[in-house]
Amino acid sequence: MARASGLHFLPGDTFRLDELWRENSAQIRLDTQKDRSQFYLGSYSFILAHFADCTFDGSDGDAQRFWQGLILVYSWMGRGLLTDFSDPIRRYQAQCTALQRARAGIEPTLDGLEPLIALCNRSTIATSKVLHFINPVHFAIWDSRVAHAATGGRAYPQWTARADNFLDYLECLRRSPVSAETIAEVRALLQESAERRARPAPISDLRVKEFILFMAGAKAPSDAQ
Repeated sequence: MARASGLHFLPGDTFRLDELWRENSAQIRLDTQKDRSQFYLGSYSFILAHFADCTFDGSDGDAQRFWQGLILVYSWMGRGLLTDFSDPIRRYQAQCTALQRARAGIEPTLDGLEPLIALCNRSTIATSKVLHFINPVHFAIWDSRVAHAATGGRAYPQWTARADNFLDYLECLRRSPVSAETIAEVRALLQESAERRARPAPISDLRVKEFILFMAGAKAPSDAQ
């Protein structure tokens, strides 16, 4: 489904997003009406709003809000958060600068991403979601379903868990072209779902691209991260 060489995203690789949407749009529209999609689509705007209130100033109250947000992210992933809560404020404060940079759209290096992953339950998948809710214009969600679609079904859990593959995926997704018509159709679908179940949320172009991959990868196993 993607023009990725083997299990590596190389410079110049792109995802065929318009083609994926045309092939799967009818099924995607049906899937968004199913009960299992209600929480996923309806809670998006609430989690986005929660992280919008984070200041990343390292205060006790701000640290509490971040950890509450991480718990929300894990509820969105459909599994429990089993992280180390020893000295949580200090651990959070150590990453506040990196989180501030993410909000400003500054992408972490691989070395800079690893401590964020350690903070987020040692999960690249959870980290991608936190980064997305902090800055949905610049960061896209990465999980087993997205990886399944992005690699034509060849991804496996250990590969998806690698931070370098997440960063390569971000670059590939950003440069992948998608028509204005597809952007408009998918954004309207997501906004309609949010308005019906909860409240409207801003839908970035990157969120539209990721959602196409996510829905196209529906046959992938559930996340184990």
